[in-house]
Amino acid sequence: MKDVDNTLDTREQEYGSYETLSELLETIVDAYKCSNNYWKLAPYQRVSLYMDAMKTARILNGNPNNIDSWHDKAGYAELVVKQLKKEIENDK
Repeated sequence: MKDVDNTLDTREQEYGSYETLSELLETIVDAYKCSNNYWKLAPYQRVSLYMDAMKTARILNGNPNNIDSWHDKAGYAELVVKQLKKEIENDK
């Protein structure tokens, strides 16, 4: 359990308090759900938005210079692009 506690302490130092992070993340996701297209998205698109929201919340709540957070945001968008391209190819 000590390893988990160490990990949690490290994450809090990098990303801020979990409570505040959770509130911010929920606010972002709630805003997504108010949009006209949210329910039209495929599950993989919604999940990529959730993960992007998590990274955004971490950036806003913790260390904004964490390169991995910015890199991950780009990665989740790229996963959607790859899936959309695959779907377009399959529809031909």
